[in-house]
Amino acid sequence: MKHNKDPLILNKIVASLLVGGLVIMGSGYLVDILYHTSIPEKPAYFIEPLDTNQTTAKQEPEFPPLNERLRVVSSLDGDSIKRGKVLFKKCKSCHTTNKGGKNGVGPNLWNVVAHEAGQKQSFKYSRNISEVGDWSFDKLDKFIEKPSAFLKGTKMSFAGIKHPMQRASVLLYLNSLSDTPAPLPVDGSDGGADK
Repeated sequence: MKHNKDPLILNKIVASLLVGGLVIMGSGYLVDILYHTSIPEKPAYFIEPLDTNQTTAKQEPEFPPLNERLRVVSSLDGDSIKRGKVLFKKCKSCHTTNKGGKNGVGPNLWNVVAHEAGQKQSFKYSRNISEVGDWSFDKLDKFIEKPSAFLKGTKMSFAGIKHPMQRASVLLYLNSLSDTPAPLPVDGSDGGADK
């Protein structure tokens, strides 16, 4: 049997591809003619331009003053000290909390609230710890928030606890670490410690 080869097969393939392309392009033009759309002169709704004078930074929620935070946290459900102890776990790698306990990388924190900073004889503190005076609730709150900002040159490398309500729970826990816990501050006082 003899095999006939069509000498124009390649031309037929190229022609069919060209015709297919023309049909596709032509249908696009035809649709544009049949369904003409125009841009309206006046938009259906107006989008307010972004005010460049406003700050785009995320605004932090405002929290009540420390004495109110301590009052709220302590009255929630009676577990405020437990909550503070859980939050304090990140501090346990450097600090001990038991009465008469040994110092770790940081000093033992038994009876720290409302007592003079830097008084544990067996611990070598940062040079400027004496600037603190007594560890009032307010000073401890600021120190726990960001130690390096509160006490320049501190050896403590802890980043801090940013959330104010979490700091209030930690402060209540620290205050419980005493035979005679300090009274909670009221009406803007900072807990009975000297400023």
